[in-house]
Amino acid sequence: MFGKTQAGERDERLSDLLRQWPATEPGSGFEAAVWRRIRAVPAAQPAGLRDWWFDWFVPHPVRAGLAVVSVALAVGLVAGVAIPSGARTGAHDAHALLHPRTLMGTYLALSEEGHP
Repeated sequence: MFGKTQAGERDERLSDLLRQWPATEPGSGFEAAVWRRIRAVPAAQPAGLRDWWFDWFVPHPVRAGLAVVSVALAVGLVAGVAIPSGARTGAHDAHALLHPRTLMGTYLALSEEGHP
């Protein structure tokens, strides 16, 4: 990749400069200094319940999506059980989309009575 021009030809001048580049070696105390800095970092404190929950929930989009779907399903089930069946039967009078001659109205009639 290095040492080539736009047309794909080798740039000999650049190649020569790259060959002359001095190799650098870390100093004699480099490794000791790295380990000293690693040991200087304080140990992590145990997370509280709120931090644990946040760490578990936020970085995992699949878990977050499952939680949202679960909550929506629970709300839908509670709403379906809480609304009396008598309140659902006359719904097509209030909504034009639920009229018996529409697709949604036919589905509503089938689900409530078993036939259109």
